Amino acid sequence: MYAAYATVSNKYKKLGYQLGLRAESSFFEGELTLTKQKFDNNFPVSLFPSLFLSYKLDEKNDLQLNYTRKINRPSFFQIIPFPDYSDSVNISKGNPFLDPEFTNSIELSELHTFNRKNTYTY
Repeated sequence: MYAAYATVSNKYKKLGYQLGLRAESSFFEGELTLTKQKFDNNFPVSLFPSLFLSYKLDEKNDLQLNYTRKINRPSFFQIIPFPDYSDSVNISKGNPFLDPEFTNSIELSELHTFNRKNTYTY
C-alpha cells in the first residue's frame, strides 16, 4: 500500500480550519501454498479530502463542521477466488471483483466547555 498525506491548518479571528488530502493506492497479491494458484487485486490511486472548520461563538461554545471521505476495502479473505474447504460445513469462496466502498461524511456539532476541563458535544 502506498500513501501520501498533506495537511494545512490555521486560525483567522474566530475561525479555525484544517484542510487535508490523502492519496492512496494498494495492491494485493497472493498464492495458495498447496495448489500454487495465484490471485491479485489492484486498487488504483484514490484521493481522500478532509475539511475541519471551527467557529468560536463565545468563551464556552464552538461550532464545528467536518467533512471527510473514507474507504472500506474488501479484506484479503473476501477476494480470494478459490473455495476454502477448511470447514466442511461452511465452504466459502471470495469474489476477486469486489470494489472498495467509498463514504463521504459530514458532521455538524457544537462544543460546550465547562470550567476548562470538561466538554460536551452535541
